[in-house]
Amino acid sequence: MSIVDGNPDLPTERKPRVGCFNGHSPRLNERVIDDQWTGYLAEYTELVRIPPVRLAKIFGGSLRQFSKQPMSSLPQASERLARLCEEYGIDTLYVNAPYFMPYLMLVRSYAKLPLRFMVIAHSVASARWLTTWLSCAPWITEQDVLLVSTESCRQALVNVSPRYAYAHKIPLCIDTMQAAEPVRPLAGNRLLSIGRLEEVKNIHVLIEAMAVLKQRVPDAVLTIAGEYTGTLLEAERYKERLEAIVAEYRLEQAVEFTGPVHGSEKDRLFRESKLLVNLSTDPGETFGFNLLEAKAYGLPVVCTNWDGFRELLVDGEDGSFVQVDWFNEHPKIDLDGLVHSCTEILLDEKLHGNLSQGARRNAINYDYRTIMPQIRMLLNAPLGQIGGKAEETSLLESPMRTLNEIYHCSLLEATGCLNESPLSVLDWQAPACMEEWMRRVKPLIHHFAGRNNRAHV
Repeated sequence: MSIVDGNPDLPTERKPRVGCFNGHSPRLNERVIDDQWTGYLAEYTELVRIPPVRLAKIFGGSLRQFSKQPMSSLPQASERLARLCEEYGIDTLYVNAPYFMPYLMLVRSYAKLPLRFMVIAHSVASARWLTTWLSCAPWITEQDVLLVSTESCRQALVNVSPRYAYAHKIPLCIDTMQAAEPVRPLAGNRLLSIGRLEEVKNIHVLIEAMAVLKQRVPDAVLTIAGEYTGTLLEAERYKERLEAIVAEYRLEQAVEFTGPVHGSEKDRLFRESKLLVNLSTDPGETFGFNLLEAKAYGLPVVCTNWDGFRELLVDGEDGSFVQVDWFNEHPKIDLDGLVHSCTEILLDEKLHGNLSQGARRNAINYDYRTIMPQIRMLLNAPLGQIGGKAEETSLLESPMRTLNEIYHCSLLEATGCLNESPLSVLDWQAPACMEEWMRRVKPLIHHFAGRNNRAHV
């Protein structure tokens, strides 16, 4: 039996011993995805869960205090990190707590510890993640396992720093057997939207489209599952905006908000729906995990022609794209195309059946039994001398705009953060206005939009 067979108990293949944080994201969707992924990882590695407080102690209990005096704190932090690795018997640490990433990499680089980091690029150009990648760039090494789910994600990272060119394209994965039972006979035409509720997810556009769709498909209903995110004020304002649109078009009986769902309730929604719709133009989008879940359930997808969606969906085979133009400051969704695609799939049962079969067929490529052996192979690679020079600590106070060998400064200029250092950028305040932020990061991610928008970057 070979590694490709997906058997985690191969006698000739060493199971790498991997440490990870024994904690959870406060966001439900991030928590569910990470718990699921680490569950798969545990079948193919010896996964050692480390209490977050142990990682915090490396930095004297306070990352903020450490960041104020890193030069004097690095020797002690290096000794503590080395002791932790020895205590837990690990040479790989899966960093599933992003705020620790740059600090851990800095300490490892300073001490040249034989330690490999594994990280996943779930997002690139959201403000929180962009500052993290900016801060990590000087310290990450080729021996680290940086995973990206799509080429689009890799390109965005390389636009930040050429040091991310060696990222490994290995996508997030799923247990296709979990949804192996056929979808029950459909009763009505239910559309499903599931994920975070923010303006960049364009739930307001979807509800406006429902007003037109109902005229063509009278029994169409829309279920919107997810939690409002952003600041409390942003979340409340967006909730009020969505409720106002529902009232304006009198869609109270056609649009349902369930709040966040998981487990059996999430499973039920996927099984009882006829179509998944995802209209994200999020600058941090890199993959679209619910598109992958839809594949496993045989659920056709209508989604924006945006970022990694183009690599996950096969237009006409398991779903349909809605065009996005980004010639101006803000991405614009083709509303007529959205309504047309949804109408066609809902009313043409033969088309729906073909797309459903295509979705199930394509889902196999993302089964964790196929994906995880690839990751284990990377983690079993020999760990040589970790690069790092004592003089690299001089980078701690250097403005990023002076570090042209590390950063693509011409593409980062519009962000307004190049006067920060690789550590101080973590405290840099990005513009609160999303439209302003989209303008600033467009040079980094103009390739996210499906059509050629480069002429107006």
